[in-house]
Amino acid sequence: MKWNVKCKVYPDGSTNTIYCNQRIFNDTPTERKPKENKSDENPLSPRKTVTVGKSGVTDEVRADSLKRAKDKIQDIVLCNNFDYFVTLTFNPEKVDSFNVEAVKTVIKNWLRNGVQRQNFKYVAIPEYHKSGRIHLHALMSGDLKLSDSGHRHNGKIIYNITDWQEKFGFCTAIPIDGNINALSYYITKYITKGNDKIFGRFYWSSKNLKREPEIFYGMTDFGNVNQFEYKVEGTTRRLKYESDFKY
Repeated sequence: MKWNVKCKVYPDGSTNTIYCNQRIFNDTPTERKPKENKSDENPLSPRKTVTVGKSGVTDEVRADSLKRAKDKIQDIVLCNNFDYFVTLTFNPEKVDSFNVEAVKTVIKNWLRNGVQRQNFKYVAIPEYHKSGRIHLHALMSGDLKLSDSGHRHNGKIIYNITDWQEKFGFCTAIPIDGNINALSYYITKYITKGNDKIFGRFYWSSKNLKREPEIFYGMTDFGNVNQFEYKVEGTTRRLKYESDFKY
């Protein structure tokens, strides 16, 4: 059955609701079938051409795919507990951070080993520095090997992750203060800044995470919803959004 209201409810009681002027939300979704001819596709919103990993290979990214990725990261962050906001950078004498494949291999192996041996859980988003070098922002938990960097941020210890620092370069791990809703919004900015899928995807996340909040469906009079209305380009659909996050 299809509905015109979809409400996500997160473990802390926060909600994120989407209203549509049409019944588009299916409470028993069917398996998607691959499109036979993508050339006949009528996109719902403009595509943006970006360079994947600055390797010269281009990829078309629809504006709605950016929003889906951003929403998915927010869902994952709000459904799980993370202990640290982490930034990983590279010592150029150890890793060529201009080289996409070199960086991808290092990060992928380090995160995989961390999941297997140190109970890592993570959501990680790569980003280009203005210099062109790649670094990584992540929300993480697990048995990270930490040492006091000697620096403080808002009174909190800024840690180094010792096994990363010894092998690859520079890093910081700042304890999360519990305001995960604000942090979920903050970290998603990295998937839109530069609009670039560095490793062919917007983000990485470990498989040991909860990925979906509770979802409820319903019907309402779209015209009576007192929220700003967005038009879905190329369609007759109209959307409204309403959020209640526990900051």
